[in-house]
Amino acid sequence: MATWYARIHGQLRGTTVIGKPKLFRYVIDMLDSESAEVIAKSLRALPDISGVAVHPNRGTVEIRAKRDMEEQVRMACDIAKVRFRTRMKE
Repeated sequence: MATWYARIHGQLRGTTVIGKPKLFRYVIDMLDSESAEVIAKSLRALPDISGVAVHPNRGTVEIRAKRDMEEQVRMACDIAKVRFRTRMKE
């Protein structure tokens, strides 16, 4: 039987502690204003992502989420017909 301390602090197997959303940055090739709008709309539709910022001049996409959403960003890039390059390390 689990203790009350383990339950409160999420130390039980199979449990996750709900954390604060983190900032993830990705580098995108061939990003223009039209494709930036398509990517932003695609990512804003996802409930796991709490914030989206697309910078066409820098060629970057920033999202705020609780976990890395690289696969979803790759799909949004495929929809916008741009090339996903890499995730930026902090």
